[in-house]
Amino acid sequence: MRIEQAQALLSIISDNPSIIMGDLNTIAPEDNPRVRAEFETFLQKNPRFKAYFKGRYPAKVIPLFYSKNFQDAKNNDQIETTAYTPLHQLTKIGCPQAKYDHILYSSLIDLKSFKILKGKIFDQTSDHYPIVAEIKIK
Repeated sequence: MRIEQAQALLSIISDNPSIIMGDLNTIAPEDNPRVRAEFETFLQKNPRFKAYFKGRYPAKVIPLFYSKNFQDAKNNDQIETTAYTPLHQLTKIGCPQAKYDHILYSSLIDLKSFKILKGKIFDQTSDHYPIVAEIKIK
């Protein structure tokens, strides 16, 4: 379903500078080896969550955006996580952290900065951390 949603979204985007952002509940391919290994270990210990995580880490959605010249906002090549915060029950049982939240931007935009806001109030208000990007339209 996520792939179909991504395809539908891409079909309505024009050639203008564009940003797609939010909790996409999927990971980028560069995160996949680490996340897949950690989730396989987690799901062996907690099989009741297999249905919950089904389809979340094949890393097939983000490449669709890459194929249309979108980039995923991040700090250099660092793999950062946006979920889960200490507020989420899964954190309490050792669920792996992942970057499910993305700011995807077209090639007509320059990324100036990107932050994942963690700690303090952000640990207590949502199950995902907020993400912030400063951009410049070319």
